Amino acid sequence: GFDPLGFSNFLDLRWAREAEIKHGRVAMLAATGMIVQDLYVFPGFKDEFGSAAMLKLHEKAVLQGSMQQLLVWLGLLEIISGVPAII
Repeated sequence: GFDPLGFSNFLDLRWAREAEIKHGRVAMLAATGMIVQDLYVFPGFKDEFGSAAMLKLHEKAVLQGSMQQLLVWLGLLEIISGVPAII
């Protein structure tokens, strides 16, 4: 195959392929989430965050602690779901 930099010499390409697909899906979900924020407001959202825009909403979520929970739980899911590709 086409591998001019020789990544296949030190990296399992099955793992790299799975990682690329997974990261592409996450990027598509993130882009969709950015659009949905502007078009729809979930019930109870304004009680917690007010009328914060996208970037200010991120800062408020970090200060509140909800982004840390996302990092932990999604990190664990990534580790658990990525194990079969490595073995």
